[in-house]
Parts: sequence; C-alpha cells; structure tokens
Amino acid sequence: MMNSANKRIEEFLAIECGHRDPVLTLDVIIPSYRVQMPYLDWILGLNSHASCSIMFIIIVDDPHARGLNELKTKYEYDPLIRIRTNTVNLGASDTRNRGLAESSSDYVRFLDDDVFPSKNLLKEAENIIHAYPCHIGFVGLSQFPPTTNMYTNAIHLAGVSFFWDIASKMEEDIPWGVTANLLIKRIEDGVKFLLCFPKTRGHRFLPSEASRAGQSS
Repeated sequence: MMNSANKRIEEFLAIECGHRDPVLTLDVIIPSYRVQMPYLDWILGLNSHASCSIMFIIIVDDPHARGLNELKTKYEYDPLIRIRTNTVNLGASDTRNRGLAESSSDYVRFLDDDVFPSKNLLKEAENIIHAYPCHIGFVGLSQFPPTTNMYTNAIHLAGVSFFWDIASKMEEDIPWGVTANLLIKRIEDGVKFLLCFPKTRGHRFLPSEASRAGQSS
C-alpha cells in the first residue's frame, strides 16, 4: 500500500515538476528495551547527506522503561523520528518486525540501542548503496567493547563475540551479520525475523549478494 502511494507521488511530481532524480530514502530501525538516552541521543544525531531522506523508527519493547518519558519529551514531535511502544515485551525479533512494518523506505538500517556508531555511518551507507545498487544487503563492521571488567572479560574468554567483526574477516559474500549494525534493501518478500528466540537478540541471514559496509562500535 505504502509503496503504491510513493509511486503515485513520484509520478505526480514528475508530471508537475519535470524529471527529477528520486531521493534515496533510509529508515533506521532501533528496537529498545532499556531506552538508554546517551546511546539514543548519539544515534539520532548521526550525520547524513542532504541527498538521502532519513527517518528514525524507535520501537520501545518495555512500556514501563525508565527513560521512555524523557525520550518522548525530547523527540516525540520531531517529524523525522517515530516512537512506538509495545504494549508488552515482545522480544527483539518481533520488535524489529514491527519496525519493518512501519517502514516505507528504499533501505533499512538496523542499529541496536546499545551501540555508538561512527558519526558518518549514514553517509557511508548512502555511498555504499550507490556504489553497489544491485546488492540487497550490507553487513556493517562492529566491534565488541574492550575488556574493562570481569563481565566483559568473561564474554571475551567465552568466545561468543567472535562474529561481531565478521565484516573485517570476509571481503564479500558474507552469509550473515549481527543486527547491531545491518543494512538491507527493503523488499516486500514476506521475510521476517524468526520468533523462535523472542527474548534474545537474533541475527538476520542474508543471501550471498550481501557485502560489507559501514562501521559501528
């Protein structure tokens, strides 16, 4: 429905204003359970090119999150930021699916609510999209925080973070990537995040056309 409406608007503008190159649209979907403002403020302040229309979609997965009121006070009336709140805790996968249902952009960038991306992440996203227009997905370079205490040291020793920086280990045909930093072309193909682990941070698998782009930490 939304794609059809967008097409009609483009056709109308082409007739009324003459031929114009379409503006690239990119939605940044952020599922957030903890609503930690330092992280969200940083993400919402990312730089972008004027040639790319950016919309931030924050899906709050805890209706009782401590930072929810502050988030709404600061950003609820910003036309480029949508804030949605789940009535109950659905988990990361279902929350990302709700974000996809909200989206009507050409591309979607998934960012977790506990990352500090490079300030030029969205600029690099546009650059890589134009460089590889036939690719349907790009795995961002993510780095797990350095060891600073017993908890982070245990995670490193357990080896569960080895796949975070997969984009630095494979040049192309990356089969999957962490959802902390993932860029995909939005295609209405019915593909969604699986709900078999509804309370965990799942990963989206990409076809072999996926390539690496961007960086996050």
